[in-house]
Amino acid sequence: MENKRFNIGDIAKLAGVSLSTVSGVINNRPNVKPATRDRILQVIKECNYVPQSSARALAGKRSKRLCFLVSSNVTLGMANVYFSTILSGVNAVCQAGGYQVVVGTYDLSNISRFILPPDLASNSSDGLILAGLTDIAVIREIQKTGIPFIIINGDYPDPDILTLNSHESISLTNMLLHLLKLGHRRIIIPHTAAYSFQAYQRVLAALQRLDNYLDTELIPWQHELDEFAAGRLLANEWLLQRQQFTGLIANDQFAIAFLHEFLQLGGRCPADVSIVATENYFLQYCQVPLTALDERVFEVGCHAATHLLDLLEGKRSFEEVRHEIATKPIITKLIVRESTAPRFKE
Repeated sequence: MENKRFNIGDIAKLAGVSLSTVSGVINNRPNVKPATRDRILQVIKECNYVPQSSARALAGKRSKRLCFLVSSNVTLGMANVYFSTILSGVNAVCQAGGYQVVVGTYDLSNISRFILPPDLASNSSDGLILAGLTDIAVIREIQKTGIPFIIINGDYPDPDILTLNSHESISLTNMLLHLLKLGHRRIIIPHTAAYSFQAYQRVLAALQRLDNYLDTELIPWQHELDEFAAGRLLANEWLLQRQQFTGLIANDQFAIAFLHEFLQLGGRCPADVSIVATENYFLQYCQVPLTALDERVFEVGCHAATHLLDLLEGKRSFEEVRHEIATKPIITKLIVRESTAPRFKE
């Protein structure tokens, strides 16, 4: 082979396989066919390729640094309570383990706007935690660095991607069922990604297979605004009768903005619209305290950091971490406050 420095993408092209297959061989995962494994190992040998994470370990150059990246399209960025609370959990575990956390915001939502952070480009961090909407093409670009990573929240079925989610079906069922039991049958779901709404559709379909709530309509409301602006806009649309619903399920920022605008314009909560939000500490102090799902966000950060450090320090294999994430999800709890009530009938 010519004298050049190869990366994992080069190995995949030369072997005629995907990045995930090369990653599976490097990490000694069992789901690669023997003939394919042999071909990849032969290419690795011919190219004198050493995975970057292995090179650092062989040289004894572990940096004891983790990168925590938040997508820059998140409303308020690191001032967003959800993501700053996750970071607090990550930092608590890293401090206890003697690791430094480097924090940054990058556009992770679209590969055309993604710039590889210097810490990853220079391979000066041992691992990476991603939070916020992340494009699969961005993930593939990050995989080329060979740096282990874990993503908090997302819909990535690929077996070579570690994704930490709360128990989605239980969480969504709790929020939806709470409104359904109160008699609400037109429920709007604001979202920025289609898979978010589709998850609610799956929950409702499961309930309807039991012949329950057959008269329910879930209303998709996709937007590309920041959450505060979107919440205010939807409140105006309701009052102008462009959108008709009696139940709203939204994140904390959207719900706060909707509630403020709705009350300002003469709407009544919960008499006109019942609201369920994702929890943050401040929701109990709204003009109408908001019913909310406690996602145990600090624990999410702790779990993400623990899984990643175990992987980096060889305490557990990739497959063992993936199995634990799949079999021991974080269980959420609904906190019922004054923003939800039985559907008002004129």
